[in-house]
Amino acid sequence: EAMHSALAALRRRLDALEREAGESGRRRSEENLGTRERAEQSDAALAEVRLELRRAMRRESQHVAALDEQLWLTDQRLGQRLDELAQRHDALVGELRHSAGLRLLPGRGADGSADAVPPRQRAMAAETGGESSDGTFGLSAEDC
Repeated sequence: EAMHSALAALRRRLDALEREAGESGRRRSEENLGTRERAEQSDAALAEVRLELRRAMRRESQHVAALDEQLWLTDQRLGQRLDELAQRHDALVGELRHSAGLRLLPGRGADGSADAVPPRQRAMAAETGGESSDGTFGLSAEDC
């Protein structure tokens, strides 16, 4: 009978260990399932962030391309406008020289000083001792 009671005690102990192992296995399965679900949610969130980042980068790239195009067009228009202004300036200077009877003096203009002096201004400069700081000899085109 002692053996019978020892065997019963071992069976109870074995049943208890099996229940514990089963419960432990279920808990681990539930934990693993929870962990797996959280990992899947994290993967989905990460994929969503990556997609949004790609979209944002594409939009940013499009904005930069549009700004680059706008800058290029503005540069082209500005260059054309500067060319037009330079041509108008050259035409006006030519008209002023022609109407004022200007003629070029050799060796003038390379240092930034006036490159043409009308005869009347040259004579006045000789009388007064030289040209003014603006290179006009103190006279305007109307004085000639």
